[in-house]
Amino acid sequence: VVGGYDFVGEQWPDGPLAPDPDPIDYEGHGTHVADIIGGEQGVAPGASLYAIKVCSAVASSCSGAAILQGLEYAVDPNQDGKSDDHVDIVNMSFGSAYDNSYLDDLSTAVQHADRLGVLTVASAGNNGDRPYIVGTPATAPAAFAVAQTQAPGALAYPLSYSSPLGLAGQYKNTTALDWAPMTTNVSGDVVYLGRGCNADTYLANPSGKVALIDRGGCNVSEKVARASKAGALGVLIAMTTPGDPTTFWNGGECPAPAEGACAPSLVITLTDANQIKTILRASTISVSISRDTTIALAGSVVNSSSRGPSSGEMFPGGLLAGQYGQLIKPEIGAPGGSVSARVGSGSGTEPFGGTSGSAPMVSGAAALLLADIWDTSLPPRISELLAVQHCTDKKVRSVKISPREIKARLMNTAETTIYANPTTTSGVLAPITRIGGGELRVDRAMAASASAWEFHGAGGSLSFGMVDVSDNSLKLYRVLEVKNYTKRPITYKIDNAFRYADDQENGAVTVMPARTVITIPPYRSRYLLITLAIDGSKLRSWDLSSGLSGGDTTALNRLEYDGYLTLTDRKNAQNNLHVAWQVLPRLSPNVQITSEGTQASSTPFSLANQGVGAGSYIPLPLLGENTTT
Repeated sequence: VVGGYDFVGEQWPDGPLAPDPDPIDYEGHGTHVADIIGGEQGVAPGASLYAIKVCSAVASSCSGAAILQGLEYAVDPNQDGKSDDHVDIVNMSFGSAYDNSYLDDLSTAVQHADRLGVLTVASAGNNGDRPYIVGTPATAPAAFAVAQTQAPGALAYPLSYSSPLGLAGQYKNTTALDWAPMTTNVSGDVVYLGRGCNADTYLANPSGKVALIDRGGCNVSEKVARASKAGALGVLIAMTTPGDPTTFWNGGECPAPAEGACAPSLVITLTDANQIKTILRASTISVSISRDTTIALAGSVVNSSSRGPSSGEMFPGGLLAGQYGQLIKPEIGAPGGSVSARVGSGSGTEPFGGTSGSAPMVSGAAALLLADIWDTSLPPRISELLAVQHCTDKKVRSVKISPREIKARLMNTAETTIYANPTTTSGVLAPITRIGGGELRVDRAMAASASAWEFHGAGGSLSFGMVDVSDNSLKLYRVLEVKNYTKRPITYKIDNAFRYADDQENGAVTVMPARTVITIPPYRSRYLLITLAIDGSKLRSWDLSSGLSGGDTTALNRLEYDGYLTLTDRKNAQNNLHVAWQVLPRLSPNVQITSEGTQASSTPFSLANQGVGAGSYIPLPLLGENTTT
């Protein structure tokens, strides 16, 4: 750690901001992030770190003003009013859901930092597989939004159950808590405790039983720790909203798993929890969890990882479309479950997860890639200049690799075979709006010699967003820039691959590159027009809404079209690239007045729908007119 500053203090918002020069960590979040990026076992152990504290000790409250000040510090650490000493990468393992990036001050600041050469890596969020729930600062166009994928050894533990009522089966859709792991097999009768916080009265005695506890009211770790101390053999945390079970952060009540303070715990769905409660009202139910009966989760997205795309405005059809919203977010995935440094322990470790743990994985990878590109992929005269001036001269920084080039390379070379939820949908790929370019593969990124990104955008994807389609034919356009970082030309064959076979078979969407073969000269870029054509007559009927069904993941899966544009170097597979694309076409009407009545007469209006989608209208009376000009 070479520098830093505390812009918030420990008491905000219960007290005023209290900045000071010592950014000491309080509850451990920042320590985990720093260790994952640049610790001894981190991704980039040679990286120099600045610790910029913007969240207090009051329930991890993060001050907006402190965050903006922190970002300003990152672009000018010596505070001389010049940005020639700016950091290369900012990691932001925090955020809020559903925010519009173009209306948010922090997103604006991220955009300004990008123009100065600073890449912002941001957590996509832990709000699950819900349309548009990804939030700021990850939704800023220039931010690198990171999803959480499963760690290589991650496992799900099916929950077997039986009852004297003759019911028996298995709940497969469960999530283990890495801070209360399956250190032993669990078997016993279930008792329902209610909410189970320290301030609550238990509805039953959990001693020698498996405790079922509802989510909400306090940290899940507080619930697990209390039930464990009361003698529970295991703990089942019941989701209180529909959807897949998610993981939860350890608030400190459960020490390191090796200390065995907390009983083995699983999170289960609302549906499964309700069935258990129904059985308990009439009889008893026994459950068992075996360490030998597991489902491998590696290569899949974590249930709690937030889904995109970003919300906000876009301008369909033009080459500048998608600049302010409807962008593919998250843009990449990385494992978020790590064992990293425990704050204040000197040498202790503990589990850490969520997209807060995924973002520093990508930040570390970006640091490795940035160093590698400078060492190996620039023209000789620039490499020699770097060797002499060590990246400190203003002229050197003026020719630096841009943040979007780093983003693009990591996205272009990520692993695309990433699945949704193996416990419920084995073999079903995760949609682009959950994993973007795929799961991080920094070795592939460092081996490649080219990058591809949307010319008018800020990253390595082609975002077409939500568009109204009222005609049989609609065409959208994007420009793809492909850059070669070597002294030899690279020739690519361009193809399109749909994410799902039924979308391709449907025939409503076609992705057409202007050329199928393109040659990129040494150290140069070439540009390729990409046309996305939509046949409105083949679109599926629209059933998304912003009401109670606004979080309907199944509807979004059915309506959106996505895939990858692939660039294949037939001479060197290490240069193969892919670019994610996504569109959400809404079948829309085009209602026109074909004959008009007058205000003074009873002549009826005639309306005709000239679009491909069904339409409706609401008649409203004209109560008066204001002729004031």
